[in-house]
Amino acid sequence: MGATGSGKSSFINLLLDPEAKQAEVGHDLDSCTASVEAIPFNIDGFHGSIIDTPGFDDTYLTDTAVLRRISDWMDMTYRQGVKITGILYLRDITEARMRGSSLKNLAMFRKLCGTSSLANVVFLTTKWDAVSATDGERREANLIADHLQLELASGARTARHDNTRESATDALRMVLGHEGVALQLQRQLVDEGMALRDTDAGAAIAQDLEAMRVEHVETIHELGEEMENAAAEENEELKSALADRLAEVEEKLQKVQTDKALLEMDRAREVLAYQKKLDDVARSTGQSAKGVVYTGVSPASPDGRLPGFGPVASFFLTVLEILGGGMASNEDVEKED
Repeated sequence: MGATGSGKSSFINLLLDPEAKQAEVGHDLDSCTASVEAIPFNIDGFHGSIIDTPGFDDTYLTDTAVLRRISDWMDMTYRQGVKITGILYLRDITEARMRGSSLKNLAMFRKLCGTSSLANVVFLTTKWDAVSATDGERREANLIADHLQLELASGARTARHDNTRESATDALRMVLGHEGVALQLQRQLVDEGMALRDTDAGAAIAQDLEAMRVEHVETIHELGEEMENAAAEENEELKSALADRLAEVEEKLQKVQTDKALLEMDRAREVLAYQKKLDDVARSTGQSAKGVVYTGVSPASPDGRLPGFGPVASFFLTVLEILGGGMASNEDVEKED
């Protein structure tokens, strides 16, 4: 996990064999990790999958969409007994201070994971090859002192990555072999049966959406008054410019309302539809539902496997058609029933 540009996909690619599926790398802070991806690895005889996630400052996805994709993956895998054994949170050491999107991502990380899983967390500072040792060590010390005291006191650790396979492998080894844990969001969604909007992470997103809604509504009201004044003064040029601005703000307001609906949507039918599809695949392949999640079997290709994807979440990519991408309508689910 980590903000856009922190080096998540580049880190993963260093761990993989050249023939393996590569995580798509973003440049100039454009995010390429638009979905939750499971990418298999084999290190020291340990077989597993690294889950690549989009940041909450994603270039192409709203924070609500990012949360839905992460929460859907966490929900579905946890229901099958698949737990996360380690979390690497990446932080770009070339950034002098934690600002804006970096602070938002760290705050959301805390709400997603809670405190009980921190012994399985490593905060990995990246791009040490791009800074002097003096600057890097000073920034690392500030990061720890200003932002990570609670996490480190609760069992989390730190590591450095200098864009080499060796440092990437060393960091990954720090989270191998741990007992799987349930993250806070998983417990809230599954064990406590909470709606996404009521979880700690969902409530934070909802608060941001409401603040944006209020701001947009106020701006629309102010622009309306300015347009009336422009019309009274017969200033057509100003009136036209204000109309363009009004259209932009109304579009933003519509996106906020769409995100609120996405956050508040009842997921019960989608979860049932997913479980039914998962059970069908399990029966057709002679596996348990948990086995399907581990092995990545899916009806999406003739041999039952999604090309290029391995253990843990391959089937989830099919699920995204229901939960993450195009939402299944109630009518669609009823047809499945």
